[in-house]
Amino acid sequence: MKRVGAFCLAVLLLFACSGCCIQWESPEETVSRLDDFFSWLGQFQITQDEDLIGTRSRTDDYTGDYQAECAHINGRDVVFGGTSVKERHLNVSVVVETKSGQAVLRIRKGSDVKEYTPSSGEPLEIDLKLSGGGNYMMLDYEDFSGTVQLHAAYSE
Repeated sequence: MKRVGAFCLAVLLLFACSGCCIQWESPEETVSRLDDFFSWLGQFQITQDEDLIGTRSRTDDYTGDYQAECAHINGRDVVFGGTSVKERHLNVSVVVETKSGQAVLRIRKGSDVKEYTPSSGEPLEIDLKLSGGGNYMMLDYEDFSGTVQLHAAYSE
């Protein structure tokens, strides 16, 4: 991770010192370009589709649906999120049907991590305001048997 950080810093310094075409872009275009770059970097934290415990359909990096049917599963799926300079407002809903074990929804906003353990069969809804930085939604499974359904959509 230190190498990725050093690479990012080097690229940003290169742009800052080179006087390249960014100086002719509008501020919105510059922010969009930087957001695209950081978004690309943030994708390395997301669990790849072939490695997921469940299945995911994405609308974009932050929104979509995730479903899992588990039998005594241990592990973590980093389902949605990324690194961004833009603010996002999301509504996240999750329904967990637990037969045994535990499934925990973890939401990381920068260095702040909150854990939610939904009651079996009861929908849990969370409104999120994500500022710039690393923001991720993940599910942690501990000897979990049951089903999980997660939906994330923009709220504004």
